[in-house]
Amino acid sequence: MAGLLAGPPPMIALLGMKATRKANALAWLRRECCALKDVEEKTAWGHPNFHVGGHTIATFEVFRGRPSIAILAERDSQDFLIKRFGLFKTPYSGRYGWVSAWVDAPAPWTLIRSLLKEAHDRASTEPRGVTSTTGRRSRSSKRTRKSIGRSIPKRDL
Repeated sequence: MAGLLAGPPPMIALLGMKATRKANALAWLRRECCALKDVEEKTAWGHPNFHVGGHTIATFEVFRGRPSIAILAERDSQDFLIKRFGLFKTPYSGRYGWVSAWVDAPAPWTLIRSLLKEAHDRASTEPRGVTSTTGRRSRSSKRTRKSIGRSIPKRDL
């Protein structure tokens, strides 16, 4: 993570993306999410999360004293985003494809906006409880187990 402090990776400049600082990254994230259809903001684990269709698509969090934006990306593109654009695997949920960007340093806002739109599009077309990155139902939406009682046959009296 120390390399992230040195500035934006060269690939961002090559692609014409400008890494800049925002005075209020959370306000920016809220504006971007409000522009997307059916996005709701909820607080979970002590920080704002943005949901659509029962799926969390983005979150703003402070990790190790630094503010960051985490976005659910395709698991297949996670390594590419980390190596080429200086994002990092989101703590605790990175194994599901989540990537994060520090927002107290110059950040690739155009890329973050694009990833946010992609996450929104995937979430709004998937049934609730199924994520494209895992192909399985999420834990929170699994059917609860119902107690199965044995039926006792009635006897003819």
